[in-house]
Amino acid sequence: MKKIFFWAPFNSNIGTIKSVINSVKSIKKYSGKKIKPVLIDATNEWKSYNDACEIIYLRKDKFDFRRIKNKGFFWSRLFYFNIFISCFFKLNNEIKKNKPDFLIAHLVSSLPIILFLLFNYNTKLILRISGEPKLSFFRKLYWKLISKKIYAITCPSTETKYKLVDIFDEKKIHILFDPVIEIKKINFNKKIKLSSRFLGMDYILAIGRLTRQKNFQFLIKNFKKLKSKYPKLNLIILGEGEEKNYIEEIIKKLSLTESVFLQGFENNVFNYLNNAKCLVMPSLYENPGHVLIEAAACNCPIISSDCPTGPREILMNGKAGYLFGVNNSEEFIRNFENFLNYKNKKSMLLNAKKKSKNYTLPRHYFNLQNIIY
Repeated sequence: MKKIFFWAPFNSNIGTIKSVINSVKSIKKYSGKKIKPVLIDATNEWKSYNDACEIIYLRKDKFDFRRIKNKGFFWSRLFYFNIFISCFFKLNNEIKKNKPDFLIAHLVSSLPIILFLLFNYNTKLILRISGEPKLSFFRKLYWKLISKKIYAITCPSTETKYKLVDIFDEKKIHILFDPVIEIKKINFNKKIKLSSRFLGMDYILAIGRLTRQKNFQFLIKNFKKLKSKYPKLNLIILGEGEEKNYIEEIIKKLSLTESVFLQGFENNVFNYLNNAKCLVMPSLYENPGHVLIEAAACNCPIISSDCPTGPREILMNGKAGYLFGVNNSEEFIRNFENFLNYKNKKSMLLNAKKKSKNYTLPRHYFNLQNIIY
């Protein structure tokens, strides 16, 4: 039996959490017990998932580094630094003791990379690119220096792969779509009734962390323009994050408190998607944009910024959804009008649903299997 370690310390609700857990689920369900997945916990981040698979807890002390969160760049770097220092020798010991066949590094990947650079293991390292890679001069140099120690690099979009071919041997780079879609779970959750507050409401939906990346201030400002033409229209935003107060100020300033609703983080987004007029994603960058895939699986029409890296690929260059230029208000308004007036919506929804099937758990497992065998 092969053993795979998953390394992905996190300090907030991000899409990578779902990707890791669903990757574990796909292995357990489809490998026929030929592969054993193990989560490596750095700071109690995975303790609520102990029913999903075996977990190795590196740290026994009570302090939870996830308290260092949502406080900007400095505090996020401090979180990563604490993880690196506190887990350096512990992770090294676990790799030597358990001798996993593979270690897949999703987040805080600098720690396993440095370990593999310093020590010789029988374990193979797979670097999982989970977000938009910021390819600074130093990161490119660093990745080139350690590339020989990496067995494989996986990325969730073709566009991301093209960005990496100048750094890594192209034979090592694999497109591995995130396991976002659980069809039975979606079909069940989308039928759950919304709260009475939103039942029958005419609304557009946005989902994501309240961060600069998600660009919700752009959406709210342009929603104000839509509201003047469509007075019954509302906007619901699902998510938490450091820009919450700033976004609330914009809503008040634009006198939209009666029509823009910040609902916070929701475990079930599918009933919101199922009842929405459309999903709008105004992001500055994505990789690849899980909410687009979830919306496609729910037959919810999509209007997205044409940002790097993922939306254009998922929306099939506009055949499976509407694309507008990043921060381009004129294109956004025009696309919304096109969406309302476009008579052949069914073909676009059908294309989107077909595309979403690339992101199911069985498809993910069989693609991963091709990498590790």
